[in-house]
Amino acid sequence: MNWRKKNLRCLPFACIDPVENAADKLSAFVWRTADRDRKSENDDPTIVRHQHDLAILEEVVINPPEFRRLSKKVIAEDDGRCKKIKGFSIEQKFEHVLEIIEKDKEYQNEYELFVKGMSYAKTVDMPTYENALRKVKLLMQHVLNNEE
Repeated sequence: MNWRKKNLRCLPFACIDPVENAADKLSAFVWRTADRDRKSENDDPTIVRHQHDLAILEEVVINPPEFRRLSKKVIAEDDGRCKKIKGFSIEQKFEHVLEIIEKDKEYQNEYELFVKGMSYAKTVDMPTYENALRKVKLLMQHVLNNEE
C-alpha cells in the first residue's frame, strides 16, 4: 500500500508525526546550512539529508494547516542556534539559505553522494537534487503564505 497516496499522516502503527518531523527538518535545514563552515573540522556534509527528507515528506505535509504554524514556531525557537541569521525574519532566513545552496555547487555533489549511499529507494524513486530543492522551496513558500 502506498500510504502517501492514502493521505494518511501516520501509518497504523506507532510512528513520528510527519508534520512535526518536517517542521523540525525545515528549521534544521535553515540554521545548519546558514551556520555551516566547510573549513571547520566539525563540518557535516550530511546536512543535505534534511533536503532529501523534506522532498520525501512534502506531499504529506503540504496540506495540513499545522505544518505552517509548527514550522514558524520551531524556526522561531531555533533563532539562537545560528548567530549569522539570528534575528532575521523567516523570509530573510529562507532567502539567505537558498542563496547559499544555489551559489555553492558542492551541495549538489554532497546530496547525490548522500542519497546514493543512504537511501533504500530504487534509484528511479530517489528525488534528484533539483527536484528536492524545488520541493524545499515549495515548503518554504507554503510556510510564508499567510492564508490559514
